[in-house]
Amino acid sequence: MRKALYAGALLWWQAAGAGAQYSAYLPPEGTLLLTPSYTFQTHGNFWAGTTKVANPTVEQHSGLLVLDYGLTESWAADVAFGYTTSSTSTPAGALTRDGLADTRFGLRYRVFDAEDSWLSFLPTVTLRAGGIVEGTYDTSSSVVFPHLPGKGASGGEIGLLLGKRWEESSFGIYADVGYRVRSERVPDELLASVGMYREFFDALALSVGWRYSGGMSGVDFGAPGFTPNHLVEVKEEAHRIELTLSHADKGGRLYQIYFSHTLAGRNTGEKAMIGAAVTLPLKL
Repeated sequence: MRKALYAGALLWWQAAGAGAQYSAYLPPEGTLLLTPSYTFQTHGNFWAGTTKVANPTVEQHSGLLVLDYGLTESWAADVAFGYTTSSTSTPAGALTRDGLADTRFGLRYRVFDAEDSWLSFLPTVTLRAGGIVEGTYDTSSSVVFPHLPGKGASGGEIGLLLGKRWEESSFGIYADVGYRVRSERVPDELLASVGMYREFFDALALSVGWRYSGGMSGVDFGAPGFTPNHLVEVKEEAHRIELTLSHADKGGRLYQIYFSHTLAGRNTGEKAMIGAAVTLPLKL
């Protein structure tokens, strides 16, 4: 169970902190992984189009609860929900927008399990399809706000998830690619990530990865003709580096500290993100 937590729940926490990407590994049948998490992110610099500019500091706090349940050996169901608040200073004073975060839910189907096949040199392959229910935070255009808590739109997403681990070396890799569509004039998004992790002393694991999200269309922030009404229509792109340190105790609980930083982007903030989570496996 400890190995499964490192490979699966570890990536779940990266999901909760950086864009809802999911793991190719499923919880055992009849097991619920319960993961509450807290994330703090902040940025001052902002890419307006591809030009970096200085903005008032924006801070965002998010609390999430992720539930991941093994339905069978090949199927799992997931849901993630929580609360978020984003604030900054304006000439008129402090401005805060908060509310329920976007809720995400989905099903994962493991197409190929490399650990239960003679083709063990191949990665485990899982497909995921899910939906998004918009949160209750304000995205109105009455005030130009340099960072919204989210896109404020419902939609759906699909993804292909890969994972490979080598027990003898305590080393693993992961990758995924996905596509997201949403309503309310929000551009479709392409999602991708790749990374690796290493276990130490049978009690700690460190992962490092790169994550990308990019709008497939849209306008640039501040371009000629841009108005607050276009705020959710911008073509947003982000390249992020992420690190996670985790520890699993003998009871199967997983404790995690997470860090992420935006290296390059378009119409997005140069965000630094830090958070913590604990995963509790429950046999139902």
